Amino acid sequence: MNRVKSPPYSQLSQGFTLLEVMVALAIIAIALGAAVRVAGNATSNASYLADKTFANWVAMNEMTKIKIDAKWLSKGDKSGNATMLDRDWYWKRKVKKTPDKDVQRIEISVFKSENDSDSLITVTSFMARPPVAQTQTILR
Repeated sequence: MNRVKSPPYSQLSQGFTLLEVMVALAIIAIALGAAVRVAGNATSNASYLADKTFANWVAMNEMTKIKIDAKWLSKGDKSGNATMLDRDWYWKRKVKKTPDKDVQRIEISVFKSENDSDSLITVTSFMARPPVAQTQTILR
């Protein structure tokens, strides 16, 4: 009886099976999906941090204007807008009293749009009552 000789082992394993290829492609697809998600999150975070930085600049500019004017502010809220980097930013100022009658608490919150309820940033500062201007009398 003639036996059919099977080819040597090296000739049988010359490629991958369909199942092995499908598993490899699934692993690659999952890895690439995760990489794309990470890149998207990084871009979103960079944009958010840029907005927070610009909002901080707007708040600090408004606070600097208040300190340069050196005027005692009336308690309450005031709002306005500022343009920075070709964008309009909306700010809201709150002046509150403190336990010390000669010190005010000033909070400036900055928003991306006029209708936003959540601020990007809030800067808080305290300001002392400016001294009363005294006239000098010259004795002759």
